[in-house]
Amino acid sequence: MEVVTGALPSVITKLGELLIGEYDLQKGVKGEIRFLQAELESMKGALEKISSTPADQLDNQDKIWARELRELSYDIEDNVDTFMVRGKGKKQSELQGIKMFVDRSVGLFRKAKIRHGIAAEIRDIKIRVEDVAKRHDRYMISNDVAKPVKIDPRLFTQYTEVRGLVGVDEARDELIKILEGKNEASIQQHGKIVSIVGFGGLGKTTLANVVYEKIRAQFDCCAFVSVSQTPDMKKLFKGLLSDLGKNTNEETMDEERLIRVLREFLQMKRYFVVIDDLWDILVWKIIKCSLPDNEVGYTIIMTTRKSDIAELADIVYKLRPLSLNNSRNFYKHWMSTRASNGIGKLTCLEQLSWLHIDGCTANTIEELGQLTELRRLCIELDELNDKMLECLGKLRKIQVLETMGSPGERRVGGMDSWVAPRHLRYLHTRICWFSALPAWVNPSFLVDLTFLDITVRELHQVDLEILGRMPALHSLSLEVDNRNLGVLHAFVVGAGSFPCLVFCSLWRFLWPVVFQHGAMPRLREIRFVSYYVMRANEVACSGGGLNLGLGNLPSLQIVRAYLFSERASKEEAEKAGAALRHAAEMHPNNPLHDITID
Repeated sequence: MEVVTGALPSVITKLGELLIGEYDLQKGVKGEIRFLQAELESMKGALEKISSTPADQLDNQDKIWARELRELSYDIEDNVDTFMVRGKGKKQSELQGIKMFVDRSVGLFRKAKIRHGIAAEIRDIKIRVEDVAKRHDRYMISNDVAKPVKIDPRLFTQYTEVRGLVGVDEARDELIKILEGKNEASIQQHGKIVSIVGFGGLGKTTLANVVYEKIRAQFDCCAFVSVSQTPDMKKLFKGLLSDLGKNTNEETMDEERLIRVLREFLQMKRYFVVIDDLWDILVWKIIKCSLPDNEVGYTIIMTTRKSDIAELADIVYKLRPLSLNNSRNFYKHWMSTRASNGIGKLTCLEQLSWLHIDGCTANTIEELGQLTELRRLCIELDELNDKMLECLGKLRKIQVLETMGSPGERRVGGMDSWVAPRHLRYLHTRICWFSALPAWVNPSFLVDLTFLDITVRELHQVDLEILGRMPALHSLSLEVDNRNLGVLHAFVVGAGSFPCLVFCSLWRFLWPVVFQHGAMPRLREIRFVSYYVMRANEVACSGGGLNLGLGNLPSLQIVRAYLFSERASKEEAEKAGAALRHAAEMHPNNPLHDITID
């Protein structure tokens, strides 16, 4: 409570002590102290009222006034403490002889001076308190003046057009079957209470709303109300009555009377109510008191993020993420964004993300080349042609480049003619194969490169050594085409290589990379993706075993391997998987490991 009211409770008590204590104050001063007590009591009540109001509903002027009053209370307490210390002298029993006479004479003069000082301080405090009170009254905003209204963001969700929403139809139909008793999870009774539970942003309100609009015509009366974390119960019950169509003079009613009116009105009606965004069990129990378990039938849907509240319903509907098919549909919808004509006029643009360019947008490619201030570009291409390469060549300030393409055959050498700008920090491109590691991927040219995700048709040991000298590289995803080219030589990561690398993913390597002592000192996660088991067993049979040197990676925390068992027996695949698993288990860090065999 001290945080709310500051030092006011203590100050009020201490002012009372000044009145009845041994301070022998003048009658006028005592009157001013009583005035201060009464004024501060009223202010204390005002502060407690302000503290009980939700922060988002507080007037800014009230916040300022409350802060000033709390600060004033601490100043007053300091002054009163000073009075009380100065006003108490030594007890007469502690003084003897001539010293008693002298001290008493001096003390009388001293006390008179102290009483005069206390009176002056009290008058000063009174002036300050009155000033704070008057300032609050002076700047009070009239209730007639229109104030900014905070719009509940759930309103937009409740009235969103559902035609463009992906995946809502399946969930709607499933929930309606539950409500109509056409699902195994339903319960045969006069009414049903169903909760929709899921984390924020998953679509609980949207689902409840589409179900509400779909079946509301089947009921005598319906209501949709939102609760929030700090509900005004009286306002909520008024909203229920209004939506349900009950006309009443509810302005004079308290919560108890409103509950009684709701129960009487719904007792003989088949009703449907949605209670959206519940946060508190007690709030739900109070609302439930207003919704009778009648003989006619009813349906109640409540939405919540809290599983303990959801469990209070007859049926719990756990809202799930989008299915794989709906995720694909959403991705297609999201990635279908295309630039409008005239994008080339945005010559100061520095970031452009998820732009789709197809074969019919040649003008867009030309205009894209005019955006020479671009620092970040993320695009989806149906094909990588010469015009697009020419466009990319003009963007010399690019620091982040991400290109994505449609599934299918990747063009070999499609980006061989492109030269990255010197300030490139992030490159993710799997739209085509580089014939070999580009010459510009070297430590003296790309000194700022931290993220690299590329596909290289043919890779040699010297290329891996060049990559290992990149001074700032934190993340590397490297895919090779050894299956088609038949490159069967081993790769070794030598001491001092990849000094900053934290994540490494190696795709389609036929031969395990061996890590020497001192390599990749900061590496936390290593992935071997599409690693061919047939060659691994040839290595093991030749006496080399499957020792990758994982123990030489001092910071390793995660090992993942996705093994291809093509042209290898199940026994050989399992042996290779066991060897990799053993290598991870023997590591001193005991890293998390996930070995999958396809």
